[in-house]
Formats: sequence, structure tokens, C-alpha cells
Amino acid sequence: MRKPNTKVSAFVFLLIGKSVSIKVGVSNCSMRQIFTSFLLALSAATIVQARQVIDLQGFRLSPHAQAPSATTQWTYENYSKEFFDNPQFAPWRAGSSFQMPYFLTPKTYFVGEEVYEQTVAVPQDWANLVATLELERVHIVSHVFVNGVEATALAKTPQVGKGCRTLAAPHRYDLTGLLRAGQIDTLRIVVDNRLADVPVGHNSYSVSDDDQGNWNGFIGEARIIGQKATRLIYGATRIFPSLGDSSATVQMTLGWGGGKKPEKMRLRLQSEGGTVEQPVVLANDSQRVEVRLSGLTRTWDEHRPQLYHLRVELLDKKGRAVDQQQLTFGMREVTADEHFVRVNGRRVLLRGTVDGAQFPMTGYPPMDEAFWLEYFRRLKRWGTNLVRFHSWCPPEAAFAAADSVGMYLHVECSSWPNHDVMLTADNATAQYLWQESDQILNAYGNHPSFILLAAGNEPKGRSWTSFAEQWVDSCMHKDGRRLYTAFSVGGSWPWTKNNQVQVRAGWRGVEWDRRRPEGRSDFSSAIDTLKVPLIGHEVGQWGSYPALRDIPKFTGFMRSGFNIICRGLLAQNGMEHLADSFLMASGRLQVVCYKHEMERIRRTRNYGGYELQALADYTGQATANEGILNVFLEPKGYVEPQEWLQWSGEVVPLLRVPKFIYTMADTLRFQLELSNMGAADTLCDVPCSFSICNAIGQEIMRRDYPARDFGWGGGQCFADEAVPLASLALTDAAQLTLQVRVGDYRNEWPIWVYPAEVKPEKGDVYVTTVPDDKARQVLREGGKVLIIGFDQVNLGRNIKQTLLPQFWNHLWVSRYSSHTHGLLIRERHPLFRRFPTAFHSDVQWWELVNRTYPMYLGDMPADLVPLVQTIDNGYKNRRLGMLFEARVGNGRLVMTNLDLLSKRDQRIVARQLLYSILDYMNSDDFKPATEVEFQRIYELFATFRAL
Repeated sequence: MRKPNTKVSAFVFLLIGKSVSIKVGVSNCSMRQIFTSFLLALSAATIVQARQVIDLQGFRLSPHAQAPSATTQWTYENYSKEFFDNPQFAPWRAGSSFQMPYFLTPKTYFVGEEVYEQTVAVPQDWANLVATLELERVHIVSHVFVNGVEATALAKTPQVGKGCRTLAAPHRYDLTGLLRAGQIDTLRIVVDNRLADVPVGHNSYSVSDDDQGNWNGFIGEARIIGQKATRLIYGATRIFPSLGDSSATVQMTLGWGGGKKPEKMRLRLQSEGGTVEQPVVLANDSQRVEVRLSGLTRTWDEHRPQLYHLRVELLDKKGRAVDQQQLTFGMREVTADEHFVRVNGRRVLLRGTVDGAQFPMTGYPPMDEAFWLEYFRRLKRWGTNLVRFHSWCPPEAAFAAADSVGMYLHVECSSWPNHDVMLTADNATAQYLWQESDQILNAYGNHPSFILLAAGNEPKGRSWTSFAEQWVDSCMHKDGRRLYTAFSVGGSWPWTKNNQVQVRAGWRGVEWDRRRPEGRSDFSSAIDTLKVPLIGHEVGQWGSYPALRDIPKFTGFMRSGFNIICRGLLAQNGMEHLADSFLMASGRLQVVCYKHEMERIRRTRNYGGYELQALADYTGQATANEGILNVFLEPKGYVEPQEWLQWSGEVVPLLRVPKFIYTMADTLRFQLELSNMGAADTLCDVPCSFSICNAIGQEIMRRDYPARDFGWGGGQCFADEAVPLASLALTDAAQLTLQVRVGDYRNEWPIWVYPAEVKPEKGDVYVTTVPDDKARQVLREGGKVLIIGFDQVNLGRNIKQTLLPQFWNHLWVSRYSSHTHGLLIRERHPLFRRFPTAFHSDVQWWELVNRTYPMYLGDMPADLVPLVQTIDNGYKNRRLGMLFEARVGNGRLVMTNLDLLSKRDQRIVARQLLYSILDYMNSDDFKPATEVEFQRIYELFATFRAL
């Protein structure tokens, strides 16, 4: 975290970074006892007068926040009533055991007006100063009183009466004439976190309980700034880099306030390359100065985030500073062509993630730069170069950290006007967005990391597109230092025609719920028709089972009620010991889905970028465990950056292949490509190869290609291959790995190869589709029975299952998404001896599980362990399975509801699994351990009940 320069005038807005991070009373947060101090910065130019600081400890506060309960009135009330009505959730609704499953549970909660009061000793020499109160971040509406007299928010600040209502920028009040020099004054700040005067929508991540929480108070720097009447105006100093002529134009606004007009100004520009100092003769109160950088030009981008530090000083006749500002900026220009965003003229593939404003330790956005530096560095390790702040704007510390790290930011104006509020061309929401966007541009517009601004997320309302087009035009005219897109939207939303980029869904997904997995398709036919870059909106959203082992990590202000409830339900159903196994198996399926979707994007030559929803889990909206990282940005344990970068890095080797399942008589045909979208315009003299490895990693085939150059871009094909699989001399079903290397970059894919002909031998196994009388008799007599109950089992019929894991989460999208998170497979069991598989679902399971449903096994003995177990969602945690074995009477049984019988000449995976099952059942290894009554088997077929 940057420290203030005590040798410089403190008559300044400390725009060079955070001087001190002051956490001030927050009433959700007030009861957290985090309001440590309120900084009153009273100061003058060092040369004229020493800096004065009065440090006030603690606000007097009438605490209203209370521990939440089942009767708490939350900001958003339209959640599913299942938690409040279903008896199974009763243990978590009562008293101190209360857990909120729909979002993180805060320790205390309060919505309404909270009063923060303090006395201020005003220095004697403040009689003729302009006094400004600045509160860095307030949630939500503030009103300020000095000795009972209400102060007025400064002009151009979004106002409620005399108060202020911006969510994104500092609240600033004119205290001139209200403070009494040499006296003790009472400062009272009233903060109201109700949404009546802020029509952004209760789902907006800026205010929602789902996200940072609807806290009350003010955080970050809080200070009163004393300036002489002649001064620089806050937020009005803007820096416009020009790479073409190696210059930066500085635009400033001066305030005279009846004081003497200064005659001169001095600009001092510092960078790693040296210092430029330029005197300026003032002409009027709006000043534009061009600073020539000459040989000092250092550009800013994600790879080389080189910064400049500008000091602007107003000078009196004796050359003394009467006011100054310090700002940081970068020599960065951002434009867009038909397909890609360009930074400093170079095309960039934006590889983004959505930030969900989740801060479980604090319950509010951290205001220190150190937090955000670590945040962005962690994301960059996973190949991310863009962060979208979904319907909220981060604090100054985040912008400064992104500048330092080299992270691009997509910021939104605090709004998701879709549910309780709508957007029209000129309604209250539209007016708020006009004001809020101005505040964001004024406060953060100099930051080079800030490359994209949107008004918000997925709006609804009559004529909102009219507002959107006007807003984009206006923003482009006001400030051309970044790109603008009206809203981030789904595929069904109308187009905003003048967007400089389109952040839009519609070209995403892998469609395995209705199509066989393949590795050949892309989105080129649609993308190539666009005239501006497309950034894929909220890509992914593939769920995993909750990481219940993270529960002890919630040691701060918020706890994960969802995870606590999930753990309890899992224990009730006798499966708590499987929590980690469920996480790992579902997580690996999640990785498979992300890999295939992201590679489909990378195979699309002109796809401008994507924003994952998200790299980390989302703890709101009933919890979406969509991330490979937890909410603390820690890996969940089933994928590491080295593997993830194979398909998410700057340079990605790619495979185009029509399918992943073959017989030994087939020819494996594929093309190899490279997507080179990194810092180098050309990769020179790069060796390339592919190899095929067996299950233990031994190379059984390899082909090397002459070294070659690759330019910047995707779709660079360097091989077209046809491999007769018979040439590999496989003797049994095999899972192979096709690995591609291009220089230091690699990628790999599993390929399954089965015998061209297998004849499953029943032996002495009775095979049936239902538990009929003959099955009962065979088992009574000590025989062996295989029941293939596809579409015959009733218990579990209402549970939707596809190869894909649950999309987003069960409560929001269960109508059209899978209810489950893939399979946990006992892959080392001898039943799979002739059917190679991992412990998790992969694409070879598609023809077996897609559009099937699992069996409900909750009525079975507790020690029955399914060999193929369906992983239920965390809200249900039902005991489910697709295949199990048991002792029944004197006999032995294998039971499955997989379709192993239809079209076996075409369905080679089903044919091979049936072969493997029968091979096992006819071997000496067939020794089920768990005893099950025949009646329990019968009830799977005879009984239907909603589960």
C-alpha cells in the first residue's frame, strides 16, 4: 500500500494512491467493531504551511444491527420459500443456528438510517479556507450536518436533497462557512442503505445481499480538506495520452473563489525513464497543457505496465505552491477493429472473469491496495487479463493495483435494472446512470487499466435501447480514453448498434445435453458477420459440488450458510465422508466442460474474447459453485494453473477432431492448429510435434514437424493427420492421450479406442430389464442376475441428468439444467477391467448418461456403495446411483439403469460396458459385499414419488 509523501503539500487530493486506509463505522459493519478512525486531513502547501492532521478515534453510534434470523427483512425478498417451508431445513432456521442458504450469512444486519457522530477541533487558521469533507466510499445515501446545520453535496454529485447518493465515487460536501475556526464542532453523518433513492435494482452487485452485502456506513479515506480559495478542482484533472507524438495533454479546472489568481503552474512528470518538468503560464480557469515526453515514452499494457507520476502545482508570484495534485497514469491508447480490441495498436484477446463483489472476511470492499494487488496477481496466474466488475465499480485501490499489475478492467455503473426496477429512455434509473457514469469517469478516468465501461447488466424496460445508444454516444464524446458498451447482455437481448464492443452471450457452451461431444466446431459463421469485437458474456457457469472443507476458512464477518446446510444434509444421508470425493469428481467434469468450451472459442479465429462467469465460486443467488477457485481465490484442488493454461493462456495448441470415441478399425483423423494471441507478433522457428500415449504415459506413436514461424492470431493449421488405429497394435479397450507440443506450449486430449467387435457373453448370468419372478428365483437359488432397468426404474425418474453438470445452480435454473454434478466412479473396481475410465465423468460417458435419470438409493442399506454414483446438487444431497452390485438372497446381483441394450451395433461405448460387466460377473472376482433385500430392488421399479 502506498504511503503519503509527507514532504509534499497536503493541500492535495491524494490521487497518487491510498495514503491511509481508514475503515470507518459501518453498521452491518458497525457491530463488527471495525470503525477504527476517521481521518481529518487539514493541511496547506509544505512551503507555505506545515501539514495539519487531526486524528479522531471512533464515532459515536446508536447501534441498530442485529444477528439475522428467519424473520429478517432482507433487501431482496423474492427467494425460494423452500428453505423457510421445507421441514428438512428446520435445524438451520432456529435461533443461533440460523444459516441463510441463498447468500453468505452476515454476523449482523441492518437496513435503514444510521447516525455516525464525532466532534472536530477546527484549527484557528481555517477561517479563510475552503473546507471539503470527502468520504471515499459510502453505502448508500449520505447526509452531513455540522452543529445541526445540513451541508450540501458538491455540484455535479448525484444528490438526494442536499445529500449524496453515488455508489461508485467519493461523497464530497462543502463545509465552508459551517466549520468554526478555533472551535469544537459536531460532525454528524447520516447514512441510509435503503434503495428508495438509488434505483439501480436490488440484484445489482453494488447493493445486493447476494454479493458484498447491503452494508451501512463509509469506508476508506475519510477527511476534511482545507484549501485556499485558489485551488485545483477535484476530479477535473484529466490526462490524455497521445502515442503518435509522444505527448500527454493535461486538462485542469481551477477554482478562484475570490482569491488571487495564480500566474503560473508547474508540471512534473516522473517515470522509470526520467523526469520532465514544464512551467505553464495560466490563461484562464480551464487549462490544457501538452507535455512532451520525448525519449521518455514508455507504454502501458498487460505485459509491461509502465506508469507515470504527474505532479501539478499552482504557484504564487514567489514560486511557492498554493495547491497541488498528484496523479498516476499510463501511456495507453485503446481502440477496436472489426474483431479485436487493440491496446496501443496491438490486437488483444481478452480472457476475462467476472468479479462478484464477494468479500466474506470484511463484508464490504477492501480499500487497501495490497488486497487488490494480490487479487489481480492470483487471477493472472490462471491466464486472466480482464476483470469485469458485474454491476458495480471497485474502489480507487483496485484501479491503482490493476495499473501496477497490468490487468484490464471492465467496470459497470452499479446497476442491474431487471427485476424490481426497469430502464426506459428517461426514467429515474436512466437519470441515475447518467450521473453515475460521470462520477466514475471523473474519479477513475486517468487509470490505464480502465479500458471498458458499461452502464450495467442485462436491463429490461420499455425503450431501454434508446437510452443505451444515447449513453454510448455521450460517453464516447466525453472521454475517448476507453471503449464503451451499453450493457453486458444475454443472447436474447436487443443489440445496441453503436457499442464499440459487444459483451454478449449466444456464442458459447458445448451443447452436450443434445449433441455428441466433438472437437471440431467453432463460432466463426456468426462471429465473422459482426463489425465490432465480441466478448463472450458469462461463459461457462459449469457447477461443481460445494467445497465443504472450506467451511472453517470463513472466519470473518460472513459465513457460508449454504455449505453448512449442505454438510448437514450430506451427514443426514450418510455421505459426509464422500464430500471430498464428490468435489474432486465433479470438479474434474467441470474442468472438462471448461476446456471444451474455451477451446471452441479459441478455434474461432475472430472471437474477440470472453468473460468467464467465473473463475471463482459465486456465493449469492443461492450459490453457484462455478469456479475452479473458491471465494477466497484459492484452488479447490482438482486443477492447477499449469494444466488450465493449456487452453486459457496466450498461446494455445488446438485440436480439430470430429469425435473422441473410436474402434480399433477406425482411422483417427484430425488437424492441429495454434492460437497465438500473446505479446509476440511472431513466434519464430518453433518446433512442433504430436504424440499418442497409453494409460501409463508411455509414448506409442510420435510425429515431429519442421520448425516454423507462427504469426499473431488463431486458426493457424500446421498438420492434417490420419492415423489408422490398427497400427497402434492395441489388444484391449484403451484410453489414450493425444498430446500436442508447439515450442514450450502443450495441450492434450483423451481418446477412447474399443475393439471393433465384442460379443458380450452372458455365461450363467440371467439378464433382464425388470426384477421379474425369474430373477427372484435365480437369486433364491444362488444364481447371478443382471438387471438393466433403463427407463423402467421409477424411483428417481424426476431427477434430470445429462453428461453436463448443473448449470449455475439448482434453485435458479433447475427447469432446464441437469440437477446433478456428474458421476463418482469406482474406477479401480474389477467390473471396469475391460472398460477404461477415470473416477469422474468424461465425454465417453455421454451415450450412457445423457438424458437419463439416476436411481434413488436412499432406502438401500447404508453400506451399499454404488460403483457408478450420481453426485446430487448440494440442496438435495440425495443418495443416487447408476450401477451397483449386491448380494440378494443366496444370489448375486448387478443392477443398472444405464441403456446397455439398444442399438449396440452403433453404441460402442454401451456395448463395451456391457461386455465388461458380464466379463466381471462370470469371473471369480464377482463377490458383492452388501446384502440387499429383493423387495428393495422391486421398489425401485414399483414406486414413484417426487424426490
